[in-house]
Amino acid sequence: MKRVLIITSSPLHNGPRLVREIDALKDNFLITAVGATRPHLKSIEYISYNNLELSLTDRIIKKFIETVTKRPYLSLLPNMQRRFNKLIDSVKPDVLIIHSPSLLPYAVKHKTTKVKLVYNAHEYHPLEFENEEWERWSGKRYRHIYETCLLKCDLVINVCDGIAEKCQQEFDVKSLVIPNAAGYYQMDSLQDLSWENPLRFIHHGGTNADRKIERMIEAFQILGPNYHLDLMLVENQPEYYTYLNELAAKTENVQLIKPVKFEEIIPFLSTYHAGVYLLPPSSFNNKHALPNKFFEFIQARLPIISGPSVEMQSIIQKFDLGIISADFTPQTFADAIKSLNADNAKLFKQNAHKAAKELSGEHFQHILRNEIEKLLKF
Repeated sequence: MKRVLIITSSPLHNGPRLVREIDALKDNFLITAVGATRPHLKSIEYISYNNLELSLTDRIIKKFIETVTKRPYLSLLPNMQRRFNKLIDSVKPDVLIIHSPSLLPYAVKHKTTKVKLVYNAHEYHPLEFENEEWERWSGKRYRHIYETCLLKCDLVINVCDGIAEKCQQEFDVKSLVIPNAAGYYQMDSLQDLSWENPLRFIHHGGTNADRKIERMIEAFQILGPNYHLDLMLVENQPEYYTYLNELAAKTENVQLIKPVKFEEIIPFLSTYHAGVYLLPPSSFNNKHALPNKFFEFIQARLPIISGPSVEMQSIIQKFDLGIISADFTPQTFADAIKSLNADNAKLFKQNAHKAAKELSGEHFQHILRNEIEKLLKF
């Protein structure tokens, strides 16, 4: 069997995109994975990312040059390149999949015709944040990486059409679009929920101040006690989480609830009347967001109420899965929620049920596996 080497600086055991990639390839390839934690499958050979951490010497060199020049260091670090080369030479992969963009230049430098190089992007990194500090340092560094490396990859994978189009426009690179779709959830019959008040809505995910989750709380303040919102949030920004918790405590129809286990998310979501997500387009990545939670709503067969986010709106309208608010203000979002009723909710749930397989992780895993096999001309 051919060997695939997956490299990321992130945890392997619970990163949805990494988990699904491994699941897609595990039956057809030997896999070695490098990351911050062990993979979710014990059968996968694991190497700690500590082997690729910047050495003290590298960090000193990088810091010194950036301090003197007052600009980001864009060259390769020799010690890092040696460690990267050693890793690749020891594993001897047929396909190298890079998830961390900072490693792409080292992969390109080491690239040979025997190893196919794949870059699997989780977002559009040059515009991960859009502020002066980011654009001057990390943004400039990532743009340089994209300019010098993307065309040298054998395959570039992006999470949505908008980011794929951006890479085509800016760097003349075509992408394979593999969204962060949840695994297919078998549901033999749709839950027929009572439409007596209060109606129950759910939003789940991380606490990120850039997402302005408080706007959804404000929308439910407008809606009043006949509409209830549960926020099932991971506390990854403690100060922002505390702020949201305090705001919810002052709002009679909003509460923060503890996250359930990963495998329990979809059945838990299915007990609600609808899933909601209002994400202001404060950055390029937010504008084109197509998150895990969106696909989990679909697998839970929930109607979706969303702001007019480009990617989510496109899928909702294509499959008739829910309601799009006129803009990103709490008032229009509240208006969209009020337009949900027993009849259109039933239709949205039926449409989600019909689309669940086409929009499942397994469907896109099949596409990914075929593309990797094409690289190797199976």
